[in-house]
Amino acid sequence: MSTEIHRLDKQERKQLYYPKARIDKEMPTQGEYENGYPLGAVIHYTASGSSLYDIDHGIKNNYCYWLIAEDGTVFQTAPLSRWGYHAGKSSHPLLGESLSSKLLGIEVDCPGKLQRGPHGWRTWYGSYVRDEKVVLVDGHGYHKFTPSQMLSLERVLLWLKLNNPLVFSFDNVVGHSEISPRKSDPGGSLGMTLDGFRENLKALYKDELSCLGVQT
Repeated sequence: MSTEIHRLDKQERKQLYYPKARIDKEMPTQGEYENGYPLGAVIHYTASGSSLYDIDHGIKNNYCYWLIAEDGTVFQTAPLSRWGYHAGKSSHPLLGESLSSKLLGIEVDCPGKLQRGPHGWRTWYGSYVRDEKVVLVDGHGYHKFTPSQMLSLERVLLWLKLNNPLVFSFDNVVGHSEISPRKSDPGGSLGMTLDGFRENLKALYKDELSCLGVQT
C-alpha cells in the first residue's frame, strides 16, 4: 500500500456517522468492534417494503443494522464503533464465525425473493410485481433494488472504505447468502453477482482516489 493511502488514513478520529444518513432511532448494540470499526459489510434485503416498520421490527427483536429505503434514504441506527445482531448463525472461510460482531449489516428495503402466482410474480405477502422490476436467477424471481438504492449502497460502502481504508475491505463485503447458506439475500435483487459487485466497488474506489489526487 502506498504512503499516500497511509496519509489518507491518518485522521485522528474516524467519523462514526455517515454524513448523509438519517438518524431517527437507535437499535440495540452488543459491544465494540475489535478494531473499533467493521471489517466489511453484509448485504441483506428486508423481504418487506416499509422502512419505519423494518426499524421498529428490528428493535423489537434485538437486531441492529443500517437500512436503505426505496428512495435511497440511508438510515443509520448506531455509531460505527458498535456492533449488533443481524447475521444470525454465520461463518466465513477467512473471517470465522459470529460475523455480526465483525461486519456491518446493511438492509435494503425490498421484497426480495418472489413467488410466481396465477397473474405473474408476487411477494410473499401477496402484492403483485410488474415484470420490469423482476430479475430471474436460476428460475427464481427477485424484486430488483431500485436505482436509488443501488446508488446509495455503493456510496455508503465507498465512504466506509474512505473513512477507514486500513480496516474496511471490499473483499469483506458479502451477501447474507454467502455466510448463511439457508439465506437467499440479496440474490438477484442486487442485479449482478456478488463477485462482480465487489470488483465494481474496487474500480469505483480507484476512481475516487484518483479524483482526490491519491496515487495507489
